[in-house]
Amino acid sequence: MPVKTELATPEEPKRPRKSRRSRANNEGSIFPYKNGWAGYVWVTTPEGKKTRKWAYGKTREETHEKWLKLHELAGKGPVVTKSPKLSDYLAYWLTNVVEPNLAPKTAANYEMFARLYITPALGPKRLDKLTVRDVQTWVNKLRRSCQCCDQGKDAARPKIHSNPKRRQHCCAVGSICKHARSAEAKPGMASTMRESVSCRTTPAGPPTSK
Repeated sequence: MPVKTELATPEEPKRPRKSRRSRANNEGSIFPYKNGWAGYVWVTTPEGKKTRKWAYGKTREETHEKWLKLHELAGKGPVVTKSPKLSDYLAYWLTNVVEPNLAPKTAANYEMFARLYITPALGPKRLDKLTVRDVQTWVNKLRRSCQCCDQGKDAARPKIHSNPKRRQHCCAVGSICKHARSAEAKPGMASTMRESVSCRTTPAGPPTSK
């Protein structure tokens, strides 16, 4: 009886072994993404949840630089993964930073500048989307805008009053009084914006927007 022989098959090429070097704790990954690069780092949120925090850039070098900063931030403590709106952040900043650490009069001035000038114009902006151009446009508008128009002061006045200055007389009746901010107020508004934004990179950070 003839003996069956198996046909020899070519030997499958061996795949290169992957390096077994373990990654450092919290180390993320950087890879091509859409028209640029993306990278992430595992972080712990203020609520104690482990999640990814992402960094993006047009080049790998740019993304890697952002990744390194994010990695350093993750090593310092909890990291906020969702950026709040400026209005939410200002409320947090006034309550948790300004009021406990500054004199009552100074805190009241910061609150007034934030409520009347910053929040109405820039409040809906997310912190991570707020740019130098946004702030400069806001500053330029402040220099030429009418205070009565922006804050609705004239509309809040009665239509009829014995004193012409106390009844509606400009914006509410189709005229512009060009009541610009005083020279003393402008540095205060700029200082409020500068001081609040300079605190936005604290490790724990404010509550995030829903």
